[in-house]
Amino acid sequence: GLETATTSHPVEFTIEVVDGYGRPCASDRKMSAVLKSQVDGSMLEAKVVRVTQSQYQVTYKPQSRGFCDLHVMANGADIHGSPFKVFVRHPPSLLSRPVRVLENIALPWGIALNSYGDILVTENGADRVAVIDGFGKTVRTIGSGQLRNPTGLAVDSSDNVYVASEHSLLKFTQSGELVKTVGMRGNKY
Repeated sequence: GLETATTSHPVEFTIEVVDGYGRPCASDRKMSAVLKSQVDGSMLEAKVVRVTQSQYQVTYKPQSRGFCDLHVMANGADIHGSPFKVFVRHPPSLLSRPVRVLENIALPWGIALNSYGDILVTENGADRVAVIDGFGKTVRTIGSGQLRNPTGLAVDSSDNVYVASEHSLLKFTQSGELVKTVGMRGNKY
């Protein structure tokens, strides 16, 4: 529940709130948690229940897919390590439905699938990679402003995205952060 989740499926985890010496310190604290979508800004309040003097069980049921920030708070302030980055995906049963129409794709060229079942398409006419969910909706783009005439496309086992763009090969993380560029336009003389 702190890294990945699935839409419409309850997620549950336990946190322990202790001081620097490992002693419980949450007895007088109000604990809360909120899941905030990086895609559309929607917020979902999680249920937080005290289990012991310092342990709390956090439960939430995400409704929209994509990258989210999970804020776990004590007295309204994020606890150490919060917000946690969570990727919410669709369950496999939703991904197995055929996609009927891919709208607003400008000159599609290369295609690949990631481990979440998303379809990635290089848009040669828009100089980017579209990431499309199982419903045919573009959920994010990769490489906008960094690609030129993208064609080839591959995804590795860690969901890193490799794009052939004009005279170079670019490597992006699954969230679209540029990691590495190899090659550049050369001079034939």
